[in-house]
Amino acid sequence: MEVTLKKMAQGYGAVGGNFRGRSGGRLCGAFQRNEYARYARDTAHKRGKVLCLTGTACLFRAGARRTSSRRAHQAASLRPKASTTRRR
Repeated sequence: MEVTLKKMAQGYGAVGGNFRGRSGGRLCGAFQRNEYARYARDTAHKRGKVLCLTGTACLFRAGARRTSSRRAHQAASLRPKASTTRRR
């Protein structure tokens, strides 16, 4: 947690973490542990920079969330609208 708070203090817009799964859970548990290990290797290879944050746990700055939301709305307004009329 301390590292996370330091990163936020350095001005990062969001931070996440790497996790390790407990034993058990049969095949599904093995898949989950493999995914955690893969993500940790990928993150280490990129020296901590990632293309997306995990859904497991992450922190966002409020300003980063507002910017993300604003950009998503702008992108949505540029998409063609679906037609509501039926073709015969």
